[in-house]
Amino acid sequence: MVFMTVFEKQNRIQSESGFSLIEVAIALIVIGLLMTPILHTYNLYIKSRQLSISQGVTNVVNSALIKYVEKHDAYPKPANPSISQGNLNFGAADTSATWPACTATSTVVCQTTTNTYGGGTVLVGDVPFATLGIPFKSILDGYNRKLTYAVTLPLTVAGSFDNGIGAIEVVDSTGTSIYTGTSPRSHFVVVSHGENT
Repeated sequence: MVFMTVFEKQNRIQSESGFSLIEVAIALIVIGLLMTPILHTYNLYIKSRQLSISQGVTNVVNSALIKYVEKHDAYPKPANPSISQGNLNFGAADTSATWPACTATSTVVCQTTTNTYGGGTVLVGDVPFATLGIPFKSILDGYNRKLTYAVTLPLTVAGSFDNGIGAIEVVDSTGTSIYTGTSPRSHFVVVSHGENT
């Protein structure tokens, strides 16, 4: 039989009581070094997924708009962004005859001639998902924000539809038009505002 002294018992208990502060600090540093690339990769995955969802819903809306034109010989007018869910007109094409000028804080369907080709009038608002017959979630981008829809006004009237009168000027990152000369401009655009708005 082996007997331990009180001093030996205390020594043994102290040496078996756990990790020292230095050992814990080193473990945390190692975990941090291992987690950094994992978190970076996860962040890249999330951003890629958001872009993919945004591209997917934009494609759905573009396809629905093209089918709508083939059936009705005109594009639908935008939906009013200020109409809330539960209202019968939520997601329906606006039926107004006049629209206010667009401002940076517009919350209704508005019209603009600013930076349009040939001074043509463009209506701006929400995608009219109900009129197009697509689900509401089809107009939410990867950041869960509603897409914006702009359309050349004369192209929303069947009697004045003409493939050659698109007024929406699209520019590249340098501010240069992607079109040349007098070629027809875009009939409509569908915009995802991304994560920074």
